[in-house]
Amino acid sequence: MLSESYNLALADEIEAINSIYGPDTIRLTSEESAQSVEAVLTLPDKPFSFKLSFERNYPETQPTITGVHSVAEGAKGDGKIVEGLLEDTLQRVWVPGQVCLFDLLEAYALAEQDEDKDKDDDEDEDEASHDTNTAPADQLTAVYPRENTSSTMYAALIRTHHITSRKKVATLKAAAKQLGCAALLRSGGTPGVMYVESPKVQNVQEWVDTVHALRYKDYQLVSATGLVPGRAITAEKFDFEEVETVKEFGAKMQEKGIVDWWRKAMGYVTE
Repeated sequence: MLSESYNLALADEIEAINSIYGPDTIRLTSEESAQSVEAVLTLPDKPFSFKLSFERNYPETQPTITGVHSVAEGAKGDGKIVEGLLEDTLQRVWVPGQVCLFDLLEAYALAEQDEDKDKDDDEDEDEASHDTNTAPADQLTAVYPRENTSSTMYAALIRTHHITSRKKVATLKAAAKQLGCAALLRSGGTPGVMYVESPKVQNVQEWVDTVHALRYKDYQLVSATGLVPGRAITAEKFDFEEVETVKEFGAKMQEKGIVDWWRKAMGYVTE
């Protein structure tokens, strides 16, 4: 247990959380003399636990989720996806100077409910309509050179009915990070729009295939994987960003110098 002289706010928060959700919900795993305190958070009624790190001046600084601690048998392979969803939730609830663990657990539970609703909506969608709007993944992949010998980036643009599932977004973020792609999403409303780019064509196509596999409603690959005129190669690095409006998305395309390409792909202009 933390002494009051170390971090009273964190000590009180851990005590409160464990009294509400169970005595082992948050368990310290390092000595309080360290520059940061390490702990394990077990999600209530879930088969996952995650490693957390708190700086001495928490809650002035945001806690960090440092990895998956354990995954119960039968849930293998889902830990990284849940970790991404938990990180996304933490970003949304943390406010400097305010403890956040209770809000994190409550917001995560609500996000899980939204996932269930989104799944039900997907299952209710007419299967024939889905097939009409979605080409099989193997039909979306053209033959491209293995190495980029051009000075422009490979990219793709996807349009969907909406992007609301935080679990799906976490999956896309994890895929972008693994592939070293940069991705931009317009989420939270209709339409949903996704842009992905990389100097490596295979990485872009693998990310597109990941989106396709998530079975978004009204999925449309409005610009298939290919070189984008006017988009110069930048240093390859993971970058993932979300915006709330199509206007903001268009502004990002303007910053990249490809707003005309984007407008044409979206159908806003015909020439």
